[in-house]
Formats: sequence, C-alpha cells, structure tokens
Amino acid sequence: MARHASLDTLQLRKQLLVARCEIQRLTLALEVARIQTATAWVPKTVAWVGSAAPWLLLGTPLAGFLAGRKPRALRSLAAGLFWGWRVWRRMR
Repeated sequence: MARHASLDTLQLRKQLLVARCEIQRLTLALEVARIQTATAWVPKTVAWVGSAAPWLLLGTPLAGFLAGRKPRALRSLAAGLFWGWRVWRRMR
C-alpha cells in the first residue's frame, strides 16, 4: 500500500514537472518572438550603413575640415550635406 502511494506521489510530481516545462517552453517562444519583432530593424540598418559607408568615408574628412573652420563654415557644411543628400537620392 505504501509503495502504491509513493508511486502516485511520483506520478503527480512528474505531471507537475511536465506542466512547468511546457510553461517554460511557451514563455521562451513568446520571448523569442518579442526579440525578433524588436530587432527587425537591424538588418535594414546594417544594409543602409553598408551602402552609405563609401560616402561616409569620403565625407568625414571634409566635414572635419569644414567644422574646424569659422562658424560660417558650418552653414556651408549644412548646405554641402543637403546637396550631397540630394545627389545620393538621385543616384539611388
């Protein structure tokens, strides 16, 4: 009789552990879905930076040179960036 009671206890404990595992699996699947949704922008951003890298490499020294000049240079830098953006948009 005691042996039968201990088997019942073990069976109930096993069912509890299986239920907890299933809850953990579902929680993990939900978290993975949330992470995928939250990071969906990453591939697009990486692709954009990769395509803009040559322009950034060319424009950075020029921007540093112009920023090191007088305040008037900042205005011309902004105008140059706007012009560069327009050219880039046409080329794309």
